Amino acid sequence: HAASAHQRDSKRSFEEKKKSISEVSELQWKLARAEYQLNLARTEAISSKIDETALLRDRINILSQRLDHQSRLRASAEEHITRLLSKNDGLEMQVAKIPHLNAEIEALRQENATEAKKISRD
Repeated sequence: HAASAHQRDSKRSFEEKKKSISEVSELQWKLARAEYQLNLARTEAISSKIDETALLRDRINILSQRLDHQSRLRASAEEHITRLLSKNDGLEMQVAKIPHLNAEIEALRQENATEAKKISRD
C-alpha cells in the first residue's frame, strides 16, 4: 500500500515537474519573442532616424547650394550696380558739359554769322 502511495506521489511530482518545465519553457519562449520584438522596434527606430538624418542632410545641402547661388547672384548684381554707377558718373559729367558746349556752339554761330556778313559785303 505504501509503495502505491509512493508511486502516486512520485507520479504527481513528475507531472508537477513536467508542468513546471512546460511553464518555464513557455515563459522562455515569450521572453525570447519579446526580446526579438524589442530589437526589431529598436532597429526600425534607428533606421527611421538614419532616414530622417539623410533627408535633413539632403535638405541642408540643397539650402546651402541655394545660398551659394544667391551669394553669387548678389555679388554679380553688386558688380553690375558699381559699373552702372560708374557709367552714370561719366554721363553726369557729359551732361554737365552740355551748357558749356551749347555756349561754344552759339559763339561759333555768331562768329560764323559775322564772317558771312563780312563776305557778303565784300
